[in-house]
Amino acid sequence: LLHFTCRSLDDYFNRVNIWSTLNSKDLIAKGVRISPLNGWYYFIFKPAAIFFIKYFLKSGYLDGKVGLLICWLSSLTYFLSYAKVWEAQKGKIKNEGIA
Repeated sequence: LLHFTCRSLDDYFNRVNIWSTLNSKDLIAKGVRISPLNGWYYFIFKPAAIFFIKYFLKSGYLDGKVGLLICWLSSLTYFLSYAKVWEAQKGKIKNEGIA
């Protein structure tokens, strides 16, 4: 079963930006706060765990280089979501309605 939801990397990056923005709004609504103490968890551990789960446990490796890329981009979505939460906490994007 082939399932292509994106026609190009450009299309996929646009979707990653949309998903990470929506996810960051949800995280902010849930009260997620990023501090120097928990930043390593959100910026390093969580994206790495997502990559590990998708690539190894959900057999992303079976798709070769494409699977590696998709799993990495999926973990990037989580990284960007938390980066946008952190940015909103710093008051950098009030005009875009996230803060």
